[in-house]
Amino acid sequence: MSNADNSLGFLLAGGQVTVPASGIYLISYRVTTAQASEVSFIIRRNGANITASAGTSSSADSAGDGNAFSMVTSFTRLVAGDIVDIFRTGGIADQFLQSFADGTTTVTGFLTLVKIAD
Repeated sequence: MSNADNSLGFLLAGGQVTVPASGIYLISYRVTTAQASEVSFIIRRNGANITASAGTSSSADSAGDGNAFSMVTSFTRLVAGDIVDIFRTGGIADQFLQSFADGTTTVTGFLTLVKIAD
């Protein structure tokens, strides 16, 4: 994950994002893996799964290049200082999603946080 636009003061470190201000956020992610990969991904806040809320949508499908992708969009209330990450479950060991998930599975991941209300 990269920090392409940090206009609102988000802090990215070690594959985790620290939220700069309290409010209701649109959170979405997309993770692409090799089609044969049998791993799943969750969004976590401070180490706990973010429970799906009304308005949550998700999909998992095969991308045109033969890879598989998972995508989730949700709304949730976050507090300044909360740490949000994409977490991979299964595979060799549970771990944070960074530039790769393990030695055999290359992963591309995008995490988007947009504050929509106080």
